[in-house]
Amino acid sequence: MFSVMIGAYRLDESEARQMQVRALTSFVGEVATRRHPTVVCGDFNAAPDSDEIRMLTGRSAPGTPGVVFYDAWEIAGDGGPGYTWSNANPWARPGLYSDRRFDYVLSAWPRAGGAGHPVLSRDSEP
Repeated sequence: MFSVMIGAYRLDESEARQMQVRALTSFVGEVATRRHPTVVCGDFNAAPDSDEIRMLTGRSAPGTPGVVFYDAWEIAGDGGPGYTWSNANPWARPGLYSDRRFDYVLSAWPRAGGAGHPVLSRDSEP
């Protein structure tokens, strides 16, 4: 299990986030084994269609060859947007961001019988 907080949060910092994703995937590739499920959770400060998240989910060249992940919300969510930043939350509203998703639970290399593969992902109330 890996916990991540990408430091670059401004919308114009995709390049910095991509560099951090490359460092993350390099580290995960070095220390994780296919013997156990690999889960990466965290605040990536990036929308699902961003280059950095696409690198993590195999929709573009990966940050490290062979290290890609399933997005739990995409695989096992309820089909909604999965916002993790919602202005319905009074604590988030002052940030002035639009509703968006930039926190993720990612899993790699499911094992026999589905170990490590997302089966349920749901919203929580603000």
